Amino acid sequence: DCICNFFGGLDFDLLITYLSLVWSTQQALQRIKELKSAKVVLVGFDILFPQTIALACRLANVKTVAVQERMLASWIMGPLILDYYFVLGPSVGTYLRTFAPPHCRIEELGPIRLKDHRVAQVPPLIDEIRKRYNFVVLALDYHSETNWFSGKNGIANNWRNNMLFYEHVMELCRAFPNAYFLLKGKNSNFLKIDFFQDMVAKMMGQHNLLLLQNQEVWTPFVSVASADIAVARHTSLADEMLALGKPIIFDDYDGFPSKIFDYGSQLTSYSLEQVRGKLDEFFKDPVGYAERIKSVCSDLYCASDFPVQEVLHTRLREIYACA
Repeated sequence: DCICNFFGGLDFDLLITYLSLVWSTQQALQRIKELKSAKVVLVGFDILFPQTIALACRLANVKTVAVQERMLASWIMGPLILDYYFVLGPSVGTYLRTFAPPHCRIEELGPIRLKDHRVAQVPPLIDEIRKRYNFVVLALDYHSETNWFSGKNGIANNWRNNMLFYEHVMELCRAFPNAYFLLKGKNSNFLKIDFFQDMVAKMMGQHNLLLLQNQEVWTPFVSVASADIAVARHTSLADEMLALGKPIIFDDYDGFPSKIFDYGSQLTSYSLEQVRGKLDEFFKDPVGYAERIKSVCSDLYCASDFPVQEVLHTRLREIYACA
């Protein structure tokens, strides 16, 4: 009876999870110890780095260093086991320090790819477009999964939400015929999905809209360099654009990103009417509009002219020397 009562009070799911984590950490620790000269682990993608490996590194006295990839991940991630974490700016740094363990050193650095943005070359096509249109607007969508089940049931990037964004872009194209829109995403899978075929035909026929299909030509950096402003579903590219000082209007019609992190009313619109209103404000006074969002951006990101890569490389050399 005592044994039954003892096991009856256990949460077996929790026990199995705990034992699995212990086993995974031990396996990782064993592998790290085989690397006799290892001093520092450079994390490739912060939110995907297994915490069991991070814990094993700490037990083996191997320093872990990560650079923040995505802004929103900061508000959904758990305690940090990292030793050094270089983040996008003041807002993230202040928040993470409220629960980070004492050994985790958080340093505000800025988006690591800003240097690539600064050297990006604008294609000749954009020069031709600007002869006919007053402004170039980058529209950043979400990719659509080609599998019908995951495509229809995604939390944020499901087909229905993506279709609604394309409808908004088409409405904006019609509302502002003197602006030219560039639709850019992670890929152009939606062009091959039957659900979007009628919309694709309409977009192909819209005189002031171009679907950026060639990912090698229209890189994220070239796309941002070509635009004056962006209407966007939230992406890391939108964060980089804001860090550069270029205006973004988040089209937040489904509670994303505001349910995770609220960028504020100066950057976020909750309806097509609000997006249209903000675009109209920008077109009437682009300099004043950019100036009004500057203080918001400086709270979110480090200064746009900050030499992020150079500073990071200097810090990495210092960390390695002290490891």
